[in-house]
Amino acid sequence: MLDSRAQSETIGTLLITGIVILSTVTVGVGLLASYEHQVSAEPPPADFRTELNATSLTLTHVGGEDFPLAELDLVLRNETAEQRYDLDSLNESQPDLDGDALFEGGESVTVNASHSQSGRIRILLIETSDGGAVLYEEYKSVTGE
Repeated sequence: MLDSRAQSETIGTLLITGIVILSTVTVGVGLLASYEHQVSAEPPPADFRTELNATSLTLTHVGGEDFPLAELDLVLRNETAEQRYDLDSLNESQPDLDGDALFEGGESVTVNASHSQSGRIRILLIETSDGGAVLYEEYKSVTGE
């Protein structure tokens, strides 16, 4: 008589499978919600724009985090040459910088390029204090030649 009241083996397997799936989905949703909260708490990255022609390169800090000029290098590379500019050394001669040693949103740095760069140029803005972290990278071709 006791055997007639028990659940079949198939029903038991389905119940256990359903519990495992429900538990996995619940934990997964919790982890994704936690990750999304962490990502949204990070500050927005800095945004930069460049204008390159045959005689100059202008780098503009459009917005985001401010950086000390002493920790920034601007690098121009092509297949055959590389030129590196320390932005701190350019601080005195730049009318678009406010003289506070920070590269802030809305400020621009212009490098009068006696550069021998031609063709496709890789433009890099590197934060030297962070182990050489690349803050900005873009490929452009020289115009106005």
